[in-house]
Amino acid sequence: MARVRNELGICGKLGDLFFYRRDGKDYVKRIGKRKAVKCSEEQWRHRMRFRTAAKFASRLPEEVRHVLDVAAASRRGWSGQTFFMKQNLKAFHPDGTLKDPEALQFSDGLRGWAYMLRVETHEENGQLTLCWSDELDVDEAERQDRLVVFVIRERLSFQVEVVNVTATREDGQVELPLEKEEGSLTHLFCCWMAPDGKSVSPTQHVAI
Repeated sequence: MARVRNELGICGKLGDLFFYRRDGKDYVKRIGKRKAVKCSEEQWRHRMRFRTAAKFASRLPEEVRHVLDVAAASRRGWSGQTFFMKQNLKAFHPDGTLKDPEALQFSDGLRGWAYMLRVETHEENGQLTLCWSDELDVDEAERQDRLVVFVIRERLSFQVEVVNVTATREDGQVELPLEKEEGSLTHLFCCWMAPDGKSVSPTQHVAI
């Protein structure tokens, strides 16, 4: 800090100098450069994982975003984006990849799961059929819940596809307009949407 004759009436920051007045006298002091704060290895990994998850979320189709919004509605102050980031951060790797597709959650709620959810392949034509059992006790209204299916192919891990299916819980099965890719996994993410579209079940994962 040094006292100066400030004939120009300068006040505030000028370059790396800061001019100010105190008790009727003018002073100037040099502003030191802030030292870069190094983050820890764990902090760096968290930042990179967050960046990867945000990139993935930015590419989600509109129907996936709608399901996320429905899932987030029961959590005060949450958006669908917030739900996705909080639920799925650990599924991504700091190196920019999707580390654990099975851990992804696109939905959550009080609607029930489907029992014995599985994919069966027809031996003659290779047709894939998604099957489930409705043996568990569910409310009668839930039997009309609509099936929602999203797909991530191993070779296109940052691309989520919406599968066009029409089925309710009571149907027990539905043919999938998909082909099994040899030597590569295809991840199915299934949930059940209430008839009024205001509640949804947790995500169920099936790999083929």
